[in-house]
Order: sequence, then structure tokens, then C-alpha cells
Amino acid sequence: MVSTQSLYFPYGPYNFSPSAIGLLSLPPFIGSMMGAVWCGPVSDWSIQVLAKRNKGVYEPEMRLYIMIVPAILSPVGIWIYGIGVGQGLPWIVPCVGMAINGFGLTGMGGLCTIFLLDSYKEIAADGFVVVAFMRNGLAMVVVFALTPWIEGMGIQNTFILVGASCLFINLLMIPMIIFGKKWRLMCAARYENMAALQFAPRSI
Repeated sequence: MVSTQSLYFPYGPYNFSPSAIGLLSLPPFIGSMMGAVWCGPVSDWSIQVLAKRNKGVYEPEMRLYIMIVPAILSPVGIWIYGIGVGQGLPWIVPCVGMAINGFGLTGMGGLCTIFLLDSYKEIAADGFVVVAFMRNGLAMVVVFALTPWIEGMGIQNTFILVGASCLFINLLMIPMIIFGKKWRLMCAARYENMAALQFAPRSI
């Protein structure tokens, strides 16, 4: 979304000034703050409830139950933004889309991070390296592919397709909720081997 703001908002029907374009960062910021609350205090409250229902036993997959909300809202925000800009709707429409997407991205990102820490705490550093590599690699691809993509399909169709792809990927959390514990048990031996190779810090 940020990559397209300078391409569309300086011109009609928006005719935003440079300072007004800068203020477009406020909607995703507000959404991100709400997403931080969702993946923080709300998430902690939810796992307490779920753990009580599970005879007091906490499992990392319990973090994923409330991820369904940001998982759905994130592509909804993408669609609202793309259709709003593509149809030249009032500026508040794409701003609402950016806020909703900001909530979704932060909520999912936080919950996925906590899930990684809870599931593989002994090799969390390696996990974060993989996550950072994939995220930055995808961001690089998007930067180079977005402009010709929009030129070929138009911003509305591009963002509809991006939102649909996002929804498909997000809903992969459902198999993780159902089979996550089983998969972790299957990989337990490999996890223990990787954990044994981790650097042991010096005691102070």
C-alpha cells in the first residue's frame, strides 16, 4: 500500500500535498496499535481461558485461535484500499482499508512470533532468521513486481488478487490449529538435535 500512495494520491481525485501523503501513515499506525493490543493482552487472556478448558494445560496452538480475526481482516483491508483507490472513492475509504490491514498485519505478526517462541524456544533465534529472510525477500520481490503488475491489471484487480492470496495463506493457520501439536511431536527429535547445537552463553 505504501508503495502506491505516491503514485495515486498526488493526482485526481485526491490531489494530496506531500504533507497530506505523509499523514496517510496515521491509519495503519492506529490499526497497528489496535493489533498490538489484540496479539498482546487479548491473546494472553484467551490462552488462559483455553488452558482452563484444557485441564490447565497450555499448548502453543492456543495462540492461533484468535488469529482468525486479523487473518480475515487483513485481506479485507487490502480489498477496501484497492477498490477505493481504483474507483476513486473518497479518501476515507482507502484510509479505513489501511487501518484494517494494519490491524491484521500486526495482529498476525505478533501472534505468529509468540507461537514460534512458545513452540521452539530453544531455537527461536534460528527461526527468526528464517522469518526475516523470507519477509525481506518477499518485500524485495514486491517492490520490483508491483509497478508492472498494476500496469498490467490495474490497481483494483491487483489488490483483489493480492487480498485473495493473502486470505489463502492466512487460512493455513487452520491446519496448524488442528495438526500443529501432532507435527511438533513428529519433529521433536530433530528439534532436540538443533537445540543441542545452539550457542551456550557465558555466565556472568
